[in-house]
Amino acid sequence: MKGMGTKPMEGQSNMMEYVIMTFFIFVVIVALILFLYNWQVSQSSLDSAIEFSERAVDMAGSVMNSLYFTKGTTMVVDPMLDDSKLMALNATEGVCDMLENVFGSGWFVEVRLIGDEGAEEVDCTSGNYPDCNKWSLCAQPDRESAYFNLPVNVYRKVAERTDIGIMTVGVYSE
Repeated sequence: MKGMGTKPMEGQSNMMEYVIMTFFIFVVIVALILFLYNWQVSQSSLDSAIEFSERAVDMAGSVMNSLYFTKGTTMVVDPMLDDSKLMALNATEGVCDMLENVFGSGWFVEVRLIGDEGAEEVDCTSGNYPDCNKWSLCAQPDRESAYFNLPVNVYRKVAERTDIGIMTVGVYSE
């Protein structure tokens, strides 16, 4: 009769082990599902950020190889920005809509000359050209964007000289 008292306790102990083991397996499966879901979400946002940056890099290359912005002829592209072309684009109404057919939508270009420190930036208009040092095309300051700053040479047509500038090329998030 001594052995009879231990059998029900062993059965109850085995049942508790089974319940605890099932609970831990369930917790591990749920944790694994949550981990994989979060990993997938972070991967998709990383892929989106990479695509966004690649689009900005492609836009920078397109601008530097476009006859719309650079000094050159129809046969040869000179990778130097032409201030008279920048001025013409900057002064043209609806230029962004026209250039959208060439470069796609949701982009901007800004060129600033690097001059004397402390010199004030002067936006180029038809009234102050060539006494200006900043051109801005298709800029929308309130929108989120990815952009790159690149050093560029800017040919100053009126003065027949080359200045150094910073070109900011970017794309807006959709």
